[in-house]
Amino acid sequence: MRQPYWATLTWLMALIVLAVTLAGCSTAAEKTVDNPAQAGIKVYASVYPVYDFAKRIGGDRVQLVCMVPPGADPHNWEPSPRLLARLQEADLFIYNGAGLEPWVDKLLGSLQGTRLKTVKATRGISLLAAEKEHEEPGEPGETTHHHEHGAYDPHVWLDPVLAKDMARNIAKALGEVDPQNREYYTANLVKFNQQLDELDTCYRQALARCPRREIVVTHRAFAYLCRRYNLQQVSIMGISPEAEPTPARLAEITRFCREHEVQYLFAEKLLSPRVAQIIAREVGARVLVLDPVGGLTPEQVSQGGSDYISIMYSNLENLKQALGYQP
Repeated sequence: MRQPYWATLTWLMALIVLAVTLAGCSTAAEKTVDNPAQAGIKVYASVYPVYDFAKRIGGDRVQLVCMVPPGADPHNWEPSPRLLARLQEADLFIYNGAGLEPWVDKLLGSLQGTRLKTVKATRGISLLAAEKEHEEPGEPGETTHHHEHGAYDPHVWLDPVLAKDMARNIAKALGEVDPQNREYYTANLVKFNQQLDELDTCYRQALARCPRREIVVTHRAFAYLCRRYNLQQVSIMGISPEAEPTPARLAEITRFCREHEVQYLFAEKLLSPRVAQIIAREVGARVLVLDPVGGLTPEQVSQGGSDYISIMYSNLENLKQALGYQP
């Protein structure tokens, strides 16, 4: 005999709180991702997406370090004093901005008068407001306002078109710091832009053949992607995955999944999949990965082959499966 709905929901909440708590207890060791070069300017990137872009553009002319270590969630990670001291020795510091790295504001204030140049990768990009938090499932545009740790949604890189703007900002900064290699950086930017154009075309063509438009995701990271490709994001958690879902939110998600006969929910690589798995089991759905590309896992780093472009294509394949792609 099936349990009453609110009894089931109470059980769901107990398991989810435990899963979130256990996930929050794991902290990554301070092990940065390095791309050593024999010679070249020293560049530090705050988070993985801008690290990946800088690596593609900088090539072998930069000594590149990703500050957030593999497996760490960029939303709640902060650098140690030792890492900040190492940063002071760099030529260029690239950060995402848009509230993703709350520690950056204080850092920038301490850098006045130093030789370190900084660049915000999202500079000049029109940002989506983070206040547009939990959109009522099935009713695009109707929102309730839950203020998060930043005023804006920082996940700009998930829109390949806006990723080109980020890459341009990075290439410009590299050329200013290292003018003798400006043409090299510009040539690499052109190549990367071509890859992003191809990625955008693949997304447009594939998602146009998908009859479903709703994606149920773990945290609200995909607004830029959804805006670009006319999808509707229904999120269990908010912009920052630190916030636990409320009982009311879980009820909304469960009801939405049942009413819309959702067959797939999306989990992430850097977050526990337990929330999505529990809800999926309750509504008879399956769980796929939709990676916000905020960072790589230690396994992805050790195995190699995973980067922004490859993960975005993997995301597209899972979107096609969940949204009923019709060849």
